[in-house]
Amino acid sequence: LTPRILELGYSYLASQPWWRHAQKIVAETGKQMGCACAVGVLDRDCVAYVAYTPGGESATVLRAVGTRLPAVATAMGRVLLAHLPANDVAALLRAHPPARLTPFTLTEPADIAKDLERVRDKGYSTVYQQLEVGISAAYQLAGQTMACNMMHGDAQEGFQAFIDKRTPQWSPPK
Repeated sequence: LTPRILELGYSYLASQPWWRHAQKIVAETGKQMGCACAVGVLDRDCVAYVAYTPGGESATVLRAVGTRLPAVATAMGRVLLAHLPANDVAALLRAHPPARLTPFTLTEPADIAKDLERVRDKGYSTVYQQLEVGISAAYQLAGQTMACNMMHGDAQEGFQAFIDKRTPQWSPPK
């Protein structure tokens, strides 16, 4: 997409009479609750955010107006899916099989249908580690990767050169 297309889309959205009101309500609600707050619409298998405020400091996936995220992996997406006829949801999942974004992402249609039933009954949805892993899991993965990289000779040379305040002597490329 070019910036011009994005500008056209944003111009259209901003021209809608409800949009400024929605954005203001989302911002006030997020501030009062101390958490992210959003308005979105279902677009095939994704949620398209049309109003958003971070509201807190815990969000690790940054969203903005226009962000599209997989519906089955987000709370808003599950609320929207839960209120579609079951046949429509089944057809959507067949046409767009959910990707396993984390080890915890629901991808089986039966599991998703069961969760959507729970969402309908409760009237809201919460998700955890469906779209992204939690920060502790990310640190663990990063730590394992760093430990593996530290076993490489160039990594050891780089650190020693830093400590010695000298230019590293890298291995020749293979």
